[in-house]
Amino acid sequence: MILNKKLLLILFTFFFLLITKTDYRFIEEIYCCKDDHDYYMHAETIALDFDLDYSNQLSGNEKARFYKEGVSAPSGFIGSGIFSAPFIFIGNLLNNVLSQSGNVFNIKILFYSISSVMYLFFSIFLMNKILELLQIRNQFNMVFLIIFGSGLSYFAFERYSMSHVYEVFSIICVMYFTVKYHLTRMDGKYAIFISISILLAILTKWVHLYVLFVPYLVECISRERINIVKSVYKDLKFQISLVINFLIFCFLSIGVYGSLVFNPQIVYNTSNVVGSYFSNQDFSSLLITNLNAIKNIFFGQEFGLIWFNPIVFLGSIIAFIIIVNTKKNLLFKFLIFVSYSQIYGIVLLWQSTASSYGYRYLLNLIPLSTLLFFTSKYFEKKYIKIYLKLFSIFGIIGVVFFEASIGTQLSLDYQINSFGIERKFVNSKYLFGLLSSFIETDSYLKIFSTSFFGAFIFKIILLFVKPEVFTNFLISNKLPGDNSDFQSLLYNVDQIPIFNFFFVLLVCLTISFLIVKKYDTRA
Repeated sequence: MILNKKLLLILFTFFFLLITKTDYRFIEEIYCCKDDHDYYMHAETIALDFDLDYSNQLSGNEKARFYKEGVSAPSGFIGSGIFSAPFIFIGNLLNNVLSQSGNVFNIKILFYSISSVMYLFFSIFLMNKILELLQIRNQFNMVFLIIFGSGLSYFAFERYSMSHVYEVFSIICVMYFTVKYHLTRMDGKYAIFISISILLAILTKWVHLYVLFVPYLVECISRERINIVKSVYKDLKFQISLVINFLIFCFLSIGVYGSLVFNPQIVYNTSNVVGSYFSNQDFSSLLITNLNAIKNIFFGQEFGLIWFNPIVFLGSIIAFIIIVNTKKNLLFKFLIFVSYSQIYGIVLLWQSTASSYGYRYLLNLIPLSTLLFFTSKYFEKKYIKIYLKLFSIFGIIGVVFFEASIGTQLSLDYQINSFGIERKFVNSKYLFGLLSSFIETDSYLKIFSTSFFGAFIFKIILLFVKPEVFTNFLISNKLPGDNSDFQSLLYNVDQIPIFNFFFVLLVCLTISFLIVKKYDTRA
């Protein structure tokens, strides 16, 4: 079926407005003390304070996050703040010019909230460029679909202040510059760019040490498609750059935490978690527990990968096949095992989906899983492509309907999660809850009213009538209008300048235009 590009532009714009949520955007400021605020603090102190002193950001909450010997700092790592700092810097300048400081959804919050959206699309376009460089062409549609269908879009269009989009982008940069390095016959500047990308990836999430191996993994995976004369690890410029970037890491560690810190458990105040996990179980019970947990991660109702993150599911299966394949390079197999097991180990350790949408700790495996899939023989299998397309679409639907009904909400009190552990913010029956929400009218009303599309419609209406008049109209026609959350939404929409709404519309239109240019309408 051939789609008209103008129609496609409208559909994409509508879709992006629909999934852009207002919950975390219609605020005056991001306040202490959650993960969202951690990453926001980094961006703010870099872009606005030009220092690494967080005393003003944590005033009154000095010991709420990381605190040691009088030094207060975020528990989250600085990398995402480095990426988003330019957006908050520009937003703050415009905020002052337009006198929006202190307003709901002011320009600073607006710009900060689109930072992760932009990096999400940078990731999609750059991942597609990597495939084109490897002579795997005309795959933009699939790349767009599988990245959106992984759950990563939730952390751009709703929980925009989290680090996951930046994790994926930085790892894709490592892969891209590695491919460029070899295609340009070992151009030294790309060796330096690889090293810088590794630094940014680790600064974004310290536990992702497998990023150090990604250039080698890319070289092994791409060897049949590009000429590998020698590994980048043997390049003197790369080696010198790694040393310099290590010193930068040390400098930032001292600047943020007041001392040289390498162990992320110290930052998170979880130093005894790993030790207690292994000491409390013998080998056989530990093995059984982990095998059951992996089965749950793959096939469970609570965001099982097979349903809600098909590319990481397929990538993990391909990685396992590589590991057991006796014909593969032993070092390559070992590093693939280390890369995946290190990240899965985090989920196995916490026995949790991490109190948000999907297995968010596994999202950083999207780049490597995508490359493994497209360069493997399974890419040619029609039934695997059909599965990947269908369940990526289902994964997108899972994001859209997240918390749209009781069945898709996370618990606010302690409940037993799918691992059998008592936790807050769980939903062990999310899959069934999602399916049941399709036939609930309230789900669609919630999706509309919490989306930027709905807010934009409300703003247009409120330009002509007062909020109370509009509310009375809804109530008199037996439509939902007396809900306190809805009343609060209308109040916020009425207060926000129309410029902010049109700016978001412009961003969605621009992104849609760029996508439609690359999109294959015959697919």
